Amino acid sequence: MDLAERLADVERRNEQSGGVSDDEAKERFLELLSEGLTVSEAGKQAGRSATWFRRRRNPDGSNYDEAFSEAFSRATGENRAAIVEDVFTAMVKAAKEGNVRAQEKILAAYSEEFSFMKPQIAQGPVNVEQLQVFFGELPLAKLLELKEARDAARLPVIDQ
Repeated sequence: MDLAERLADVERRNEQSGGVSDDEAKERFLELLSEGLTVSEAGKQAGRSATWFRRRRNPDGSNYDEAFSEAFSRATGENRAAIVEDVFTAMVKAAKEGNVRAQEKILAAYSEEFSFMKPQIAQGPVNVEQLQVFFGELPLAKLLELKEARDAARLPVIDQ
């Protein structure tokens, strides 16, 4: 492929993307993300693919754009809080409308009486007597050692 063909190919691609420059596409993409669109949807509307934008956020890539990557992190971080709030509101609505699974999740998270519904990892310390039932062949000293290692590696649960 000679230079003229390559230039024609570049022109054709620019026309397909609406003639939007890379900087304009990045700016539009970030605006669309802040409006609540997904990465894929925002990429399409900005005239580029989600992969094109991902390449600009990859610090190991040749197209890395540090300023864009930081702006993307800010935009998606703000968006995450809104998404969590919207989904929680929808879950509460579903629970009130009779969705038993949503009711269980909310009770497990907010009620001490129903804390037994929490996943095992979030329930607290390991009960060594229960472990002895499952691992009867292991000596008690080894079970206690494993329990201490697990408790030391556990991250604190954030309760709001």
